Amino acid sequence: MAGASLLSWAQGLSTASSLCLLLLLAAGGCTAVGQGEGNVAGLRVYPEFLYGGKNVVSVSAEAGIESVRVIFGDSAMYRSTIVSGTGAVEECPTTHDLTLDLDPYYTSHPFMIDVEVRTCQKEVSRVRLQTWTTWSLDTVLFAEATPGEKVCAFFALTNGGGGGFAQRRAPGTADSDITLIEVTTPDPRLRIEALAAMPQVIRSGMTLRYRVCFASDTAGDFRIPVVIWLKREFPNGGLTSYPVADTAVIRVRE
Repeated sequence: MAGASLLSWAQGLSTASSLCLLLLLAAGGCTAVGQGEGNVAGLRVYPEFLYGGKNVVSVSAEAGIESVRVIFGDSAMYRSTIVSGTGAVEECPTTHDLTLDLDPYYTSHPFMIDVEVRTCQKEVSRVRLQTWTTWSLDTVLFAEATPGEKVCAFFALTNGGGGGFAQRRAPGTADSDITLIEVTTPDPRLRIEALAAMPQVIRSGMTLRYRVCFASDTAGDFRIPVVIWLKREFPNGGLTSYPVADTAVIRVRE
């Protein structure tokens, strides 16, 4: 699972409207002859799309790789993304991996970067990558509770068909299933209930609803992420799922 950096960003989730899935299937490369394929002979970048959380991007070039850099079109995205593996590459290998850790907040907007590769024959080419899915994050308000009282609220994931998690697709592309691997939360006071056995394949037009309950012995205001883990359509570097989080908001008063 791609959860190594999840808690660091999940605790900071605070704004949202509804959780929407936008499959971005139709973007072309910057100087590329095809998505993920540059105009330098034998240059490829995989996967062609990025996810919230950690990404391993593999670059290959027949002429060997001298250096790699990542170019951001938005300074806020640059500041919120941790990148490793850029700069000079020793010994001119034909393959090289980059790691990009995207703040999931910014995957609520279309996110594009250019990967610029300089080969050992001094050829330079760029390949454009973009987010596969774009989400906005839902804040779910629970009823006010007293210490020790259990309160619950319903969350939902819809694959297309409008409504809460509306899914839109590029013209001319076919609908596809999404696979929910599991639902988690970092706070043991929050419990995921009424959830069918995992994994769950959610077909176009279907909605999966589940109940989340909370109880605390102490008063306070609580904001807790409820994280859905979805199957990656383009796994790489041992990463097979990616996180998206709603936020549960609960007030407990004496």
